[in-house]
Amino acid sequence: MIREMTTVYPSTTAAATTIFSTGLAPVSSGWMGWMEYFKEVDDYRILFWNGSYYTHARHTDNVVQNALVPQGTLQKTFESAGSSMRVINPKFDSNGVHSMEEMEERILEYANTYHNTFTYAYWDEFDALMHEVGTEDPKTKKELCHIDDVVRDLAEQLPEGNLLFVIADHGQINTVTEDILTAHPDLAETLERRAALEARTVVFYVKPERRNDFEELFKTYYGDSFELYTSEEFAKIFMGEFPHHPRVKDLLGDYVAVAKGRKSLVTGADRVMVGDHAGLTEDEMMIPLIVYRKEGKKQ
Repeated sequence: MIREMTTVYPSTTAAATTIFSTGLAPVSSGWMGWMEYFKEVDDYRILFWNGSYYTHARHTDNVVQNALVPQGTLQKTFESAGSSMRVINPKFDSNGVHSMEEMEERILEYANTYHNTFTYAYWDEFDALMHEVGTEDPKTKKELCHIDDVVRDLAEQLPEGNLLFVIADHGQINTVTEDILTAHPDLAETLERRAALEARTVVFYVKPERRNDFEELFKTYYGDSFELYTSEEFAKIFMGEFPHHPRVKDLLGDYVAVAKGRKSLVTGADRVMVGDHAGLTEDEMMIPLIVYRKEGKKQ
């Protein structure tokens, strides 16, 4: 391990992994969280598969790709520079892999076949497992050890001269989820529509005439667990000095609540996660930078 470093903020998959397919910061690509509200269809879309977050419906309207920076733009950058980039995803991709072993096999195939190429490989099942059982369950430790074994074997089998980077998109902590709609109806009544983005970086759309009420009630109920910012403050403080995607103002709503404790907030979501991320705690934000070079001259 070369060092620890912080992931992007929000500390979540859609923001972090999209960097590797676009080469852009989240505020520049528009991919800032798991799901975002798109006013042209009056719907909350899960960015990775253009599905409705609250109704679970799948869509073919391409509203996400049309509104945001498309995935895969970094591959074109590599090509224009005379190189190439190959992407290996899990089974959610039609050409994805179904196990870490299959991913290792695919990486080695590319490394042995192509001379001037960059391969990006992403594995999602460890994250999914911790969402289900948390960070301290024996299943979590067992799966982490399995991943470590496969990556070690991959490093040993790489052709000479290859360079391997191993990082995480984010960390996780065990959380407690609270539904605002049932826990605090008076706060829910100030909202213009349901919350968006993430349960630990929460975008709120508030009725214009109720903004003072919203601020007061939110700080009363959740001031010990979240810091509340206007969307403008949030973008300035947390999203970096990068060009803003034209949709950022819409996608960040009126207020953004940033988790500093273990609580997650939803507005009617039906899935409660044991482990979660996207907040600002150290265990969510810190990730390792592991680098291994196979000695020898690349053939």
